[in-house]
Amino acid sequence: MSLHWHAELEVVRVLSGTLTLYLNNEARLLGAGEVAFVGGGVLHRAEPRDCTYECVVLDPNMLAGRGADPVTGYVRALLAGEVEDRPATREESPLLQAVDRL
Repeated sequence: MSLHWHAELEVVRVLSGTLTLYLNNEARLLGAGEVAFVGGGVLHRAEPRDCTYECVVLDPNMLAGRGADPVTGYVRALLAGEVEDRPATREESPLLQAVDRL
């Protein structure tokens, strides 16, 4: 994945292998089953290693509705700059489950 940016939110999920994701030149290593949320306007690129991954790019406002679920709260915080772009952890399983449904 070459260096790029866009206004929309990007969700990256690693299915197998490893993926080094660079967010504003900061490297993050993702393994199978891990997910990263890349906020709009963030320069990013990735280097796969024996990796299968999938991405979806969408308008974050679609996920920042009025609900009180963990995904809505996370996306609202991401849009407000209250959390940094980073891989979701196992402790954030509701986020990972939502990505599975997506």
